[in-house]
Amino acid sequence: MELKQKKDLQAPENPYAAPAADSAPEHLDFDPLDLISAPHGKRWIAFMIDRFVIFGVLFAVGVVGEISIELLPELRAVLDILNMLLVFGLPVLYHGLMEGSAWQATLGKRAMGLRVVNEHSGEQLTYQRSFGRALARTFISMFGLLNIVVLFSKMHRGVWDMMASTRVVLR
Repeated sequence: MELKQKKDLQAPENPYAAPAADSAPEHLDFDPLDLISAPHGKRWIAFMIDRFVIFGVLFAVGVVGEISIELLPELRAVLDILNMLLVFGLPVLYHGLMEGSAWQATLGKRAMGLRVVNEHSGEQLTYQRSFGRALARTFISMFGLLNIVVLFSKMHRGVWDMMASTRVVLR
């Protein structure tokens, strides 16, 4: 009978252990400084284009709502609630869908040659991150002075960019 040495004995594999990583993530060699941050002027013009789009939709919905109220006055309470939801929900929906898409930009950002990326990898945002950024932006925009942070922050980032770990960069 042969005695096994301690080094020959191996512990059984733990079925509850986390799987070992096969390799390092491919984006570890990415340098966030390689991306050029969007200049203030381009971001401002993109913002104005986006406001025009959002307010245009809100205006059209408002006109339809007013016509509906004239025809059916009992709908006023329901339409007022829908209007409030739309005023806050439309910007979140617009920015969340557009910036999470393959375009990585709203219509205004696209027109100005900008896109929104994950600050750590430079890749497209997930819809989860995109909607989180849009929700934070809409909420923070109610406190107008916080928008000024973009002017003074490193890499021209808004508070919502810092919260979502994103950057607006040149395409």
